[in-house]
Amino acid sequence: MNQPTEDRIKRLEEGQKRLEGEVRQLREQRTEEIKTVKVEVASQDVLNQLESIDKKLDNITNEHAKGLLMHSRAISTLHTDLNTVKTDAGNIKETMATKEDLTAFATKDDLTTLKTAQDAHFDQIEAEQKEQHAMLRQILRLLGQKPNE
Repeated sequence: MNQPTEDRIKRLEEGQKRLEGEVRQLREQRTEEIKTVKVEVASQDVLNQLESIDKKLDNITNEHAKGLLMHSRAISTLHTDLNTVKTDAGNIKETMATKEDLTAFATKDDLTTLKTAQDAHFDQIEAEQKEQHAMLRQILRLLGQKPNE
């Protein structure tokens, strides 16, 4: 074999022996148990403080419960209002005119065309009335009556 490979194998074997020794040493080590001591000291002062804290906690819990109830009612009201709004929006959507519905209505151009046609018709009627008025005057003159101007 060549020299670098043998050196490498030798180093690996030495490393393995060293690791085995450390593992053996760790297995032999023993840890000492730590003994715990339970100390119970309950003086009247501590008990009074705990009772005071308990009362404060009860008060805070009651306040939070009242706040939660108020918020719950407010949210319920909001849900009801939201449902009403949704219903109203649905009703509006159902009754709202569509683009097709709006085609039946006259546009600005349609109204302009209609006004022009009406103006022309009124001008024609006015001209006919003047013509008829002139004819009536002639008839009255021929009949010998004086026309009222």
